Amino acid sequence: MNPAHLKITVRDRHPSLGGQQAVSTPSGVLVEHLPTGLRAFCDQGRSQLKNKSIAMAMIEYGKNFGDFLLST
Repeated sequence: MNPAHLKITVRDRHPSLGGQQAVSTPSGVLVEHLPTGLRAFCDQGRSQLKNKSIAMAMIEYGKNFGDFLLST
């Protein structure tokens, strides 16, 4: 995939009001493929890099097959 065609946004896993989770590291990743409008969000784990690779794999799958991703 061409990196110029991707928009990658990092988001908090679970917004909270405070307490122990108040200073959590954002690890959810939203990947958008701009030419097709496909979007994939992953926040399965605490690793931002792993979530990014999963979301990019979902985009790649959606570009090829389009079965489970919704386009905008």
